[in-house]
Amino acid sequence: MDDDALVNLDESLGNYSLELDAARTARNALAMGTLDAIAARRVHQATATDDAMWATKVQCAWRRHVAKKVYVDLLWAQYQVEEAQRQAVIRQHVADTTRLLQTLDLQEQLANAQYLAKLRQNHLHRVAYSIQRTYRAHARRKLTLKRAATVPANLGR
Repeated sequence: MDDDALVNLDESLGNYSLELDAARTARNALAMGTLDAIAARRVHQATATDDAMWATKVQCAWRRHVAKKVYVDLLWAQYQVEEAQRQAVIRQHVADTTRLLQTLDLQEQLANAQYLAKLRQNHLHRVAYSIQRTYRAHARRKLTLKRAATVPANLGR
């Protein structure tokens, strides 16, 4: 190869590498702009074209939209968790109240059964007492009639 060709190749590669460096710097600036809008505005203020500024504004709007969507999704997930916890607490309260009402109902049924048993027992005691009184009255009359029959007729006058 010719020395002139090598020099020309070297110069063209040098120019090409400068173009690559400039393109890389521009890409880095745009990437930084997509990451941080404030930093992008500071970098692009003096050197940016209208297209770059509009691109930065669009990227900022898009990031804001995506951030709001992520925020709303996170809020929705948090709301669902909290609502599930609230519903679990409500279900627990309902279950506790149901058990309490069942217990109270059983206590009321037990009290009613005890009261009815006491009424039956009192009735049986009254019946037994009535039977005793009737028997004693009968026995007394029978004894009185028996004594009256054994007493002579002339003694009674």
